[in-house]
Amino acid sequence: MLDILSKRYARARLKGHRNFLFFELAVVKNPGAAFGLFKNNKKLLYSANILSLILVIVYFLIITDTYIRQLVLIMAAGAMGNTVDRIMHGHVTDIIRIRCSRMPYVNLADICILIPALLLIAYVVGG
Repeated sequence: MLDILSKRYARARLKGHRNFLFFELAVVKNPGAAFGLFKNNKKLLYSANILSLILVIVYFLIITDTYIRQLVLIMAAGAMGNTVDRIMHGHVTDIIRIRCSRMPYVNLADICILIPALLLIAYVVGG
């Protein structure tokens, strides 16, 4: 919900580029997946979104470890945020990136996918 609200706010209020602390804010329409991949293949993107949500839900139901379940739930919320954005607008709205970097713009949903995924990998590999 926070992801959807932050994108709505950015689309309504954010004009041009703004700097805030270490971040650069702007409204960037991303018709593709991460880093703009597959931008002209909507069927593939919709299919991947639905499949990833199904896999996350199945994984959530199978796993009994509470920490992993929490990480998977946060990842599912991020995937749903981007899916809703893609369905409603035909693209995902990215709004923030680290200033003075070549990193792409991201949104709260991307962060909710990336950070738990990294934590999950570290947890599984670390034992």
